[in-house]
Amino acid sequence: MNNNGFFNALLNLRSAAAFGVAVIATGVSYRFYNSPAGALLGGLIFLVVATYSVLFSEEKEPQKKEQDYNDFRELANESRDRLSPIIEKLGVVLGNIKLLDRGKYQFIAKFMSEIAVFEELIPNLVMSYRKGIRFLASRDAQATTDIKSLEMKLNSGVSESARQTYGKAISEKKQILSELKHIRNNLDDCESKLYYILSTLEKIETIIYSDELRDNISDETSKNINQQLEIFSGSVRDIAKVMKL
Repeated sequence: MNNNGFFNALLNLRSAAAFGVAVIATGVSYRFYNSPAGALLGGLIFLVVATYSVLFSEEKEPQKKEQDYNDFRELANESRDRLSPIIEKLGVVLGNIKLLDRGKYQFIAKFMSEIAVFEELIPNLVMSYRKGIRFLASRDAQATTDIKSLEMKLNSGVSESARQTYGKAISEKKQILSELKHIRNNLDDCESKLYYILSTLEKIETIIYSDELRDNISDETSKNINQQLEIFSGSVRDIAKVMKL
């Protein structure tokens, strides 16, 4: 457990209550019996409860990491689509990266803050992607069919007035089709960028774990990791821009 976790475990409600008991026991003992026995008893209570708090906090930490992965898995399976396997794999690789030795790798603090931003972005990104997919369902195919039908009517020897009406309808349908294709292109771009982010994170994980047996991270490895981190940061900004998040 790190220092912050240790002191947080000590300074919680359970420990505060134990400390209060210790103070009261000391006061009562000296007031009525003029004896330090109450202080010893109170101190023992505080020591037992504080020790339990520290051990209890240590047991909680790995459960939180597992819950992070479960969150990704649940998000992936809310609606099985082309994003589902990517989200599941992202949950695994991000969980592995969080287990890295933060004392050995100086870049971890900054990297963890960027990962936190990315993790916060993921639910909204997936929701926007799936909303877009639902909106597009059969709409672009229907627009294409409508255009072909109108073009056939336009070429069937109708009056000039009808030709103008059909021509305007075809123009409007083509504009709708163009906008639908723009939405689909953005969704495809989102999917490809997520794949790229996943590949980048997997590369970072592989580079670091291949360097684990050394006492100190090599200059070449450090340079390689920093390059991949820049790629990761840029890709996260790009995908947020594409999905307008």
